[in-house]
Amino acid sequence: MDKNKLNCKDLKLLGLLDINSRESLLNLSKKMGISSQAISKKIKHLLELNYFKFVTFIDLFSIGYNNAHVYLKLQGYERVDYEKFILEVSSIKGISWIAELFGDFDLGISFFYKSQLDLAKFIEKINSVGKNKIKEREIFFIKDHIISNVSFDKESDKIFNKIELSDKYYTLNKQESIILNKIKSNSRYSTYSLSEELKLDPKTINSYIKRLESLKIIRWYKIIPNYVKLNKMYNICLLDIKPGQNIQSLISFLEQERNIPFISCTFDNKIIFDYISQDYQELKDYVNILKNKFEDKILSYKVFSIEKIIKNVESYK
Repeated sequence: MDKNKLNCKDLKLLGLLDINSRESLLNLSKKMGISSQAISKKIKHLLELNYFKFVTFIDLFSIGYNNAHVYLKLQGYERVDYEKFILEVSSIKGISWIAELFGDFDLGISFFYKSQLDLAKFIEKINSVGKNKIKEREIFFIKDHIISNVSFDKESDKIFNKIELSDKYYTLNKQESIILNKIKSNSRYSTYSLSEELKLDPKTINSYIKRLESLKIIRWYKIIPNYVKLNKMYNICLLDIKPGQNIQSLISFLEQERNIPFISCTFDNKIIFDYISQDYQELKDYVNILKNKFEDKILSYKVFSIEKIIKNVESYK
């Protein structure tokens, strides 16, 4: 028997942690019907095997950032040059996510910026690094994100968290910025460990965090699963919507799909969503359902699979 293969209890635990990754061991124990010690052991084991990582979702719109998704089609790269290109792109300030893709594009990038000058510098840097190797580039400006939990078992309820661009935003102080940077890649943080590291009283740490939660800057404590380890395909679908169409019914339909953890809407009415599939056929079937059900709204679509996530965090200043 493969000790590293997940059983139904493991999947249920992943589902519960994706809903609230700060859930206490006692509560997880009650929900799963096993001891707290067994829960702790399972979490440690799954982390060691790289099945997931703990994350804190931050509403960057609420602290003055804008978001753009950039997709690149590359040409003429030798592997050594490509690796150098990826390294240089990864170092660009403001990039929160980079992935190697298979399909219509080779590289996907999520970039956060505060001003048009920041955006211009980013595009200039991409062009400079890519030189004449970028065959095609598409940029999408995001107005909102809809985040939901992944249903690892049929018992899990679907929960949504919508993050929208706003003309009002909160200015972080130095301590708040430091705390967000510390907890963004570990939602199951220890207040006392933070206290020792930052030389702040635990009550002060808790006070800052509660304020960031009440302001909805900290939006969700959850996990990012490693879909490769879970034998799943991680895909991105881009829907081009016909001019003048109301997309709310389409968005509502996407929200109900258990395999969609992330939906983004652009200012020009395009929809970008993640789809987790067992195989290519499952993805194809779902796209066909969308095309048939919303043929009056969908003009065209592009699909690409994520082969490797290169970067998935960024600092918040």
